[in-house]
Order: sequence, then C-alpha cells, then structure tokens
Amino acid sequence: MGDDRLRKAADPRPTGEPAPPHDGPVAPQKRMLDSYECRTYEPGDDEGIVALHNRIWNGGRTLAWFRWKYVDNPYVEGVPVGVATHEGDIVAAFGLVPFRMRAGAETGIGMLGGDLVVDPDHRRRGLFTALLGSVFHDDADRDRSIAEGADFFFSYSNPLSHPGMLKLGWTDVAPRVTHLRIQDPSSFLRDRLGSGLGGALGPFANAANRARLRVRTTPTPTPADVTVTRRSEPPVETLAALAATEYPDGVAPVYDEAFYEWHFTGLDWTCDDVYVARRDGDPVAAVVTRETRDDRLDATTVSLVHTVPLAGGGREAGIAAILGRILADHRDADFLRAWNPVFPERLLRERGFLADDRPPLSWARGPDLRLVASSHTGEPFSTEALARSGPALWSLDK
Repeated sequence: MGDDRLRKAADPRPTGEPAPPHDGPVAPQKRMLDSYECRTYEPGDDEGIVALHNRIWNGGRTLAWFRWKYVDNPYVEGVPVGVATHEGDIVAAFGLVPFRMRAGAETGIGMLGGDLVVDPDHRRRGLFTALLGSVFHDDADRDRSIAEGADFFFSYSNPLSHPGMLKLGWTDVAPRVTHLRIQDPSSFLRDRLGSGLGGALGPFANAANRARLRVRTTPTPTPADVTVTRRSEPPVETLAALAATEYPDGVAPVYDEAFYEWHFTGLDWTCDDVYVARRDGDPVAAVVTRETRDDRLDATTVSLVHTVPLAGGGREAGIAAILGRILADHRDADFLRAWNPVFPERLLRERGFLADDRPPLSWARGPDLRLVASSHTGEPFSTEALARSGPALWSLDK
C-alpha cells in the first residue's frame, strides 16, 4: 500500500473533507478523534492492552504473551502496536507481527496484522481506521517509523473485519481451507445439533463414519527407505535446513533458526510433537502437531500446525509417511485437523480428510477467515505476487 493510500485509510476526517496542505511525509501520529487519542505503543501500555484483551475475551492473555509476540520478535526493533485511549484508558489496540519473507532471490519483511480489540462501549466510532493510521505512519515523537522496513502487510480477517479491510484498499487473497479427518462424529453432531438429537444420532454416525474411512483411506504405500521419528522438542537446525531446501512461487515465509527459537516459545504456538521423515538417513520433511481438549464437547483434536518444506515433490514421500505415523499414534483422537494449506491435498484426501470449502463439511461450516494483503514497497512483494501466495502466507496461521 503506497503512502497516499495509507494516508487516506488512516485519515479520521469525514469522506470528502479536504485534506490540509502538507509537504513531504504526513505529520504524525497523535490524532484526536473526538475525545480519543490514537497513537503508537509507549512503554507501560502493555498492562492496559492485556487487560482490555482479557475483558473482551474472558481472560487468558498475559504480559508474557504480549512481550513474546510484540516485544521479543527477532525481526525488527520497536513495538508495532497502535492503541486508542479515552480519558487516559486504553479502549482499543491493534498490532503487527513482523516475519522475514522471501520472493525469488530477495528477502524482506511482511507484517501480520491482528489482535484487534475494541471496548464494546467505544465501537462504531472510527477507531479501527484511526488505529491503522497510528501503526503505519511516522511518529513525530520517535526517530523511526513504527512499520519501518515493512515490504507488505497481511491479515487473517474474519467476516466482521473483512469488508472494512477491503474498503481500506487491502487485496483479498484466499480463504483459509481446513482439512478435517473426523474419527468420532459424535462430538461434531452434538456441537451442531445439540446434545439430544446429536447424541441420539451418534452411534449411527459412528458406524457410517468407520465405513467411510475404510473406503476413503487408501494411501499410497510409503517407500521402505523412508523412516519417521517423533520428538517433543523442535529440532531447530533440522527444521530450518528443511525449510530452506525449496520455496514456492510468489511470496513465502523464511523459516530460519531465529523463527523457531522465538516462535515455539510462545503461548499461541505450543508444540506437542515434531515428526521428521528421513530418506536414506537424510531429512526430507517435518510436521509439527498440537493436541487440544474441548471439555464442552468431550473431544480431543490433534492439529497439524506446521510443515516444512513448503514446496517440492521430494517432500511428498516424507509427508505421506508422517501422516501415516500421526494416524497410527492418534487413533483415539476425535479429530485430526490440517490447518495448513501447504499440505498436498491428495495426501490428505487419501487419508480420509475432508475440506471445509466443499460438501459435506461446507453444509455445516465452511472457511471462516480470509487472507488479505497490502503491498507497501512493490516488487518483488507486489500486489500481484501476494495475490498468488495464499497457501504459503496461510502457513503462519496456528
């Protein structure tokens, strides 16, 4: 997104009101919106931001979470977070998480927008637009731009935020497509139909599902020279080396050692197991899994949250062998979920996974988030390059 569009997106004035004359970069950050002040993060804001998150989302956020995600990030200095205050209290916040990116032979920085939170008493007052401005523009009180070094911005938008992002000039890239292997449909039916009807249909659904999996699970045999090991701690050097073997076309994250040493220490990206496939002793693929328990539904889900490399035919035998091992290790799980769209769909389909963007899962649910992006510096991180990079950029979703 160029500077002119950023200024327009961030301007809290009513549509059509003339802009004041200016020379060079737009002057700064502290913008008054009626009785609100929208500005960039300042030391000491973390407690107010975390408290606001916990009021809106019923707890779970900590100062450690905020500092891990926004302060300790290895790729930029500064804290790319915007806040809105009212009478001294933080009533809204929005953050950007930097990641190293690659496009062809060049590298740069992509910033993932998220954690937008607005106090219910202060919604529908233009704070979201003003917050974007507070993050993207230079701050007169600082010696550097909050988004300094960013080549592009991207975000996983929900149905509420997606229309607003498009109005601000962001480009729609792709929906998140989740692949689900339902091993016990009882909890799924209880969630969709209620405990009464869902519970009554459970035994019949289980029988039908077992028959479906017997028919649909027809994986290609794994070559004898491919072996799989499982460990609880991420092997940082191995994962980084695998990630660097081949990149997809377009724009993709650089999963280097700094990424793994930082990312899997955060509360949002806990890692239960790492499966590494080797062929003749050499690593060819890896998959990271995380197990969660939903006590409300009495269901366990094993999510396949990360895989490397992101491209290349040489990885398929390794991923296939890993999927077979995961199925064997988690026969008792209610669901296996592949969030990451860079898994070869054929391998998932052969193992009984269903995509939620087509029947039958689309009848009950469907893609819930959409990836949007905005180029800041142009080539090689142009709008056109970002538009064809959906799977790789979705790979950062947990």
